[in-house]
Amino acid sequence: MIVLAVRDNLGDISLTSGTRLTAPVRTHLRLLAGGGHDLSVLALNRLNQRLTELRLWPENWDDFGSPSPVPAAIDHAVAILNGLYTAATADTGLDWVSPHNISANEAGDVVFEWWKGDHKLTLYVAPETARFVRVWGANMEREMEDGPLDPRGFGAVWRWLND
Repeated sequence: MIVLAVRDNLGDISLTSGTRLTAPVRTHLRLLAGGGHDLSVLALNRLNQRLTELRLWPENWDDFGSPSPVPAAIDHAVAILNGLYTAATADTGLDWVSPHNISANEAGDVVFEWWKGDHKLTLYVAPETARFVRVWGANMEREMEDGPLDPRGFGAVWRWLND
């Protein structure tokens, strides 16, 4: 089996293989990552840096009067990242891809966006809650779905994005 470490659009490292990584391969890669560190440390490093950078965004960062990203929303996003990564990779056997966009919305919530083909996934992380919106067409009634985000159930949403 060949395992490749690939830098993605944000400079994050993705570990890609032709098949699901076996326990011995995961152990070996953890050793390569530095003394038994979890692979998520490598994969999420740049993403965590981006979330830290959100703390520096000023009021009116978008020139439309939006507030700075809410620190508690950023803290919540950091807190759920490992769970999202685990659900997306270990629970599904799929590769992790960093969000194509990390931003904030007009309420100061953290926003993650991924897209693949005609599938678009957006996560909105507020201080106490997180929600997802998935879109697969232009019809809001029949081609969009939203709901609360539970990191433990993120694997199903991740699988949908990658279908």
